[in-house]
Amino acid sequence: MGQESASLTVIPAKRHSTRLPGKNVKRLHGRTLLEHAIAHAVASGVCGTIAVSTDDEEIAAMARAAGAEAPFLRDPAYSGDEVSVGRAAAEMLRRYRTELGRTFDDFCLLLTTCPLRTAEDIVACRRIYDEHPEVDAVMSVTHYEYPPLWANTLDADGYITPMFPEPAETHWSKLPECVLCNGAVYWARAGFYEGVDGDQYVGKTLPYFMPRERSVDIDTEADWALAELLMAHRQGQGDGA
Repeated sequence: MGQESASLTVIPAKRHSTRLPGKNVKRLHGRTLLEHAIAHAVASGVCGTIAVSTDDEEIAAMARAAGAEAPFLRDPAYSGDEVSVGRAAAEMLRRYRTELGRTFDDFCLLLTTCPLRTAEDIVACRRIYDEHPEVDAVMSVTHYEYPPLWANTLDADGYITPMFPEPAETHWSKLPECVLCNGAVYWARAGFYEGVDGDQYVGKTLPYFMPRERSVDIDTEADWALAELLMAHRQGQGDGA
C-alpha cells in the first residue's frame, strides 16, 4: 500500500491512569479529554492522519466516532505505567509502517491532558517546524512560574538545602532562560522519531512558546479544577474550547 498522508498525528489514550483514574474519558465542559484532543487535531487542518494509541476497545471506538483512526490496540508491552507516551506513540508509527504499509514524513504527538491547547497552537508549532528543515523536532514549551535553579531539596537530616547553591541567591533576570515542556504539541521528522523510539529529549529541537494559561497538563484533581476554571473563562470570553 502506498503512502496516503505526509503526516501522522498520534494521541495516546490508555484506559488506566494512576493519579487521576479514567482521565482520558472524563468530560471537561461537554467533551472527554480524548475528544478535545481529536477536535484540536481536526480543526488545525495540518495533522494528516489522526490516530489514537490505546489499550482499550471502548476508547478505540470513541476515537473512531470522534473522527480519528484506531487500527489496532497497543501491544501489552507498551501499556504499563513505566512506558512513556513517547514510546507508545513510536510503536504506533512503527506499526503503521510494518503492518499497514503506510509511511509518513512528519509526526505529531498531542497529549489528551492538554485540553487548553488550541488548533492554532498546533498550526503555529508546525509552521516553525516547516520553516526549519535542519531541526529534528519542535516542541511546545512555557516558562516556569519560578526559576527551577532556585529549587531546594532536603538533606540527610531533613534540612532545606539549595539544589543549585550558586544560583540560589541570583536574581531571576541574571539566570539562564529555562523552559518547561508542557506536552501540548510536538512535531518531528517521522524517521527520526521512530529511530529514537519516541525519546522527545534528544536531537535538535526548537521551542514553540505557549502562555501558561494554555499549558495546563492534567495529572491531578487540582490540575482538573484549574483547567475547568480556565476553560470557563475562555468560553466566557467567546473563545472556543
